[in-house]
Amino acid sequence: MTITLYERVGGSDDHRPSPFSWRARYALAHKGLAVDEHVPVKFHDKQIIAFSGQGLVPILVDGETVVHDSWSIALYLEEAYPERPSLFGGPHAQELTHFVNAWADQSLMPAVFPLVIADLHANIAEDDKAYFRETREQRLGRSIESFANDRAAFEANLAKVLAPLRARLADRPFVAGEEPAYADYIVFSILQFARCASPTPLLAADDPLRAYADRVSDLFDGMGASCRRLERLAA
Repeated sequence: MTITLYERVGGSDDHRPSPFSWRARYALAHKGLAVDEHVPVKFHDKQIIAFSGQGLVPILVDGETVVHDSWSIALYLEEAYPERPSLFGGPHAQELTHFVNAWADQSLMPAVFPLVIADLHANIAEDDKAYFRETREQRLGRSIESFANDRAAFEANLAKVLAPLRARLADRPFVAGEEPAYADYIVFSILQFARCASPTPLLAADDPLRAYADRVSDLFDGMGASCRRLERLAA
């Protein structure tokens, strides 16, 4: 069957500032499933994904099956392709991974987003900027530029949020243990989002979490390296 992945793009088709799209990419790679077509979707472009009945990406089209939402995509792949490597490692591990998913979306992402929002806005396509500003400022209740004034407070909050992750990785290479699994792709996706969104490194060069992000980035023939170009500008 033909697999198509609709995913968010920013300033160009190879600039992918969506943690959720990265999760889908890694889930497919972990399963050893090739994507026949990647369809780029800008922030404001809702018509191209209207067929899915909603307005968000990623969207996976596997033959006649349409699945949206990164967690739902992971569950679908696990059920549809049980003979391929497990994303979770069993039902109990799947439940724990769901907790990691909730922590990442409700704690880690809100801690990272204020630190990169201004750069993300600057680096997306010109015809996306007005839509991005309007929707994000309405959601956040403040201007994009105002976040720069509170950077020190946001950095302090991020350090607290990252504490359990640092503890988990103190004596193991991956969140899942000795080998990576979907829990790692969830966590990595947000660190990758920061790399894609801003040229200012979120983590210091000698930070063990940066080394962790590099380990996950190097998986599947270095799949995560494509969005590190912004980070290199600040090196």
